[in-house]
Amino acid sequence: MGRHGGIGVLLFDLIGVLAVCGVLAGDQFSREIPEPQTTEAQYTLVAVGDIQLGRRVGQRIREQGWGYLFETAKPLTDSADIVFANLECPAALSGSPCPGKDPDVTFRADPTALFSLKKAAFSVVSLANNHSTDYGSAALQETLEALRLLDISTCGAGTSEDEAHAPAIKTLGLWSVAILAYAENLWSVTEAQGAPSGGTAGVAVIDEDRMVRDIQKAKERADLVVLSLHWGEEHQGVPTEAQRDLAHRLVRAGAGLIVGHHPHVLQGVEFFQGVPILYSLGNFVFDMISPRTYDSALARISLRFSETTIEGKVHRSVKIPSLELVPILIDRQTYAPRVAEGKDRERILELLGNRCAVLGKRSVVTDRGTLVISADAPGEPET
Repeated sequence: MGRHGGIGVLLFDLIGVLAVCGVLAGDQFSREIPEPQTTEAQYTLVAVGDIQLGRRVGQRIREQGWGYLFETAKPLTDSADIVFANLECPAALSGSPCPGKDPDVTFRADPTALFSLKKAAFSVVSLANNHSTDYGSAALQETLEALRLLDISTCGAGTSEDEAHAPAIKTLGLWSVAILAYAENLWSVTEAQGAPSGGTAGVAVIDEDRMVRDIQKAKERADLVVLSLHWGEEHQGVPTEAQRDLAHRLVRAGAGLIVGHHPHVLQGVEFFQGVPILYSLGNFVFDMISPRTYDSALARISLRFSETTIEGKVHRSVKIPSLELVPILIDRQTYAPRVAEGKDRERILELLGNRCAVLGKRSVVTDRGTLVISADAPGEPET
């Protein structure tokens, strides 16, 4: 074969290789990329304020039976997937009053009062507050055991440090929610300490570094991490700047919803980086003196979960685009919460709207007589 003939063969081979490569490349580019597969679901979390079942409330329960307490509020709680409250008392027969504490603010309820929570579909309660240890560790431990028997999950307290800092985990279909709870260290608060064997029953106290670690651990187990914080100043309608700064840092750490308790009066709501912060829901069942402590609200929070699969990779997310506040009035005689009507409803709606506005958040009154606050409404902080 001559030199030119060899070149011709090489050119022919090269053209063949290029043609094959072109076909393969065409196949590669013509291959359809699979459409993303998305699964979505929406659930409802209902949150309310402080529930105290002792003192004069306990007396009414003994007179009327525990069934009456949430009778008018039950339609609101029955329809939710998670119902959450702060239980502001031990429910026990054991224990001794905290030494040196005013007897009128040293609470203990009869354990049978807990049946009222079960009947009203409460599924999670926080025990991280300054009254859970009013009758010592023994009464708190009895309360924890009674709630377990009723299949009501607890958070913020335990018979050891680890148990008090462990989240309550609630499963919603393909998704899960972790709820952590903490209390400011004041009054008769006893901090949970030690290991399960030989530990001291108590509550989880607010400690930012520990809370951040707890949030990060909870995010490994759940799609949404909710924080319940027993904090702030009693009877004040506006949170402190320190509270707001802490809440914002906890959102940056991974909290997806923050619900506050302790002031006994309603405070406003804000969204920070898309995360709702309810600074105080006031009381839900309580027997205080001030008329302001009988104005309350029930928060109905929509949780939108999404799971998208793109080329084998799974992306999960949860959003809370808005929440709804239902005005509640606590009966001054029976201490039972009910949906506010007439002028009471108008007063509470105006109060809530003004207190959200103080935090830079606009709210809308619905035809149902409720207040809606949206994540994309004016006032959303960017940083």
